[in-house]
Amino acid sequence: MSFFRGAEFSRLMLFLAIMAIGWPLFLVFGGPGDPPPKPTPAAEVPPVPPPDESPAFAAVVDKTPMRFQENSAYVELLKRVRDEKFGDLDKKSRRDLFFTYFAEDPKRYRGVPFHLEGTAIRVLGVDVGEKFSPKKRLYEAWVITSESQGYPYLVVFEDCPKGLPIGADLSELVSANGYFLKLMAYNSGSGPRWAPMFVGKLSWFPHDEPKPWFSAIPITKVTIAVVLGMTILSVFRWVTFLRRRFSAPSIASTIPEGPAIVDIAPEDLQKWIESPHDFHQEMDQESPDEYDETDDHER
Repeated sequence: MSFFRGAEFSRLMLFLAIMAIGWPLFLVFGGPGDPPPKPTPAAEVPPVPPPDESPAFAAVVDKTPMRFQENSAYVELLKRVRDEKFGDLDKKSRRDLFFTYFAEDPKRYRGVPFHLEGTAIRVLGVDVGEKFSPKKRLYEAWVITSESQGYPYLVVFEDCPKGLPIGADLSELVSANGYFLKLMAYNSGSGPRWAPMFVGKLSWFPHDEPKPWFSAIPITKVTIAVVLGMTILSVFRWVTFLRRRFSAPSIASTIPEGPAIVDIAPEDLQKWIESPHDFHQEMDQESPDEYDETDDHER
């Protein structure tokens, strides 16, 4: 009596193959992701660099629209950003400055590089002269962050990421590195306001494309449930098989089998009935010594 019945052995091999391939894949791709980076301790943060006090920035006035006297500082920052690589600008951009810093003391942070991450709610294109940009076009992104409490930053950039939509009612994830210029005044539905204005480079993170419906199914949990179910079923069947094999034989197994039943075709049976038979001759052939006429008469 074999330990495995039917195709159990081949199914067991298939199950083991799935386990051998599936569990390493789960541990590599389905396990917990990388932990978030630890924030830099406050004691290790270097001091903020001093503001840019060059003559070009002397004419900058905060909480006003852009004025003609401020164009020299504007052009200076555009040229500075154009000559720098994004990686170099990103390394020296500060990540420990917030909206209130620029609002309370804008002169202190004039010309300081700053890193910004948030949601662009408006992106506009502005035609300018060749003095400002060789491409004769600049872009403005109005970006809100979690710490700005709905008040936007204004980021001016020259190189627009490919595919970035233009419009006044957007919700696009962006990051920017740039130099602070001034508190730029603008008009809103609730009255005049101002926003910290930066000149820099902008990166765009497109929204993920809609995923198929089955992507919402927790594949990892379903896989674990199926594997556990198969394991429990296999163990139950093996335990049942072992109990039957090593237990005492049942009463039914000791009863001898009856005579075999032979199937006779209907036409053969009818032929046998209609054929003549000599009963006495058959009896003599079967038991000649025990034949009795009285019994024959009675029969």
